[in-house]
Amino acid sequence: MHFEELRRVVASISPTKEVLLDLLFTLVQDLAWNPDYLPRTARGLPVIEIEAPRLLLFEVDRVLNQRTKGSFVRWMDDINFGVQTRDDAHRILGELNDVLKSRGLELNLGKTEILTSKDVRCHFLVKENLELDRV
Repeated sequence: MHFEELRRVVASISPTKEVLLDLLFTLVQDLAWNPDYLPRTARGLPVIEIEAPRLLLFEVDRVLNQRTKGSFVRWMDDINFGVQTRDDAHRILGELNDVLKSRGLELNLGKTEILTSKDVRCHFLVKENLELDRV
């Protein structure tokens, strides 16, 4: 995604003074990874340990919150959400992919899994975590 487009997205989400947007995007451009042998471009995101990619995921959060009634967890770009049926999961994944594609991104469907409730209990150690919560 080009920085100017990202800047418009940020400005539309939260009214911000121009001077702060200038500062933010100067920092983002300076932190964005670029090979030493190429000139700087106004594309990319920082690859250091900060949460700049979250800017792009506010819209994803909004969709997930509406579609799952708050039954989701996201850490950076890793997302887990709960639904009643496999069809619901496919519908939400399609909508998320549409939102991401509008920003020049897409889901990595090779890493996307739809788990049954039995698989979820095993994968996320639900029983064990409930026991730890009790302790």
